[in-house]
Amino acid sequence: MKHYIDKALVQKQWSPEQIKGRCDLINIAMVSVERIYQYIYGDQKKGGELYIHLRTACRWRRKRLNRKHQRGQIPNRVMIGERPEVVQTKACFGDWEADTTIGKKTIKQLFLQQLSVKASLNSWLKLMEAKPVLLKKR
Repeated sequence: MKHYIDKALVQKQWSPEQIKGRCDLINIAMVSVERIYQYIYGDQKKGGELYIHLRTACRWRRKRLNRKHQRGQIPNRVMIGERPEVVQTKACFGDWEADTTIGKKTIKQLFLQQLSVKASLNSWLKLMEAKPVLLKKR
């Protein structure tokens, strides 16, 4: 396996992703892409030169073990159970509630947006098509 990785990197100039993909196509047992990178960087620590054949210089990655998730957090958010009682009664006109439902991914990604005024029980529904920016990375 190590010989195959060395040969593919040095002679064929393949990336670790290409090595793994090719092995999957021709049914050769191969470790994961991450393990191939670990092998290359381990070789570098020992004075080897496999890392030179990578297409881009990869920064050392820090593992995110035992760290809180920082992405997607709303600062100063109030949990539903901690809202004032007046909000729970839904008696004030002007208290809005919004919900977004994401549809099944087809050729067009569709969203259903619902806006409700709780005191009057009026709702507005709008079918929206996703913008490419919204679907860029999930």
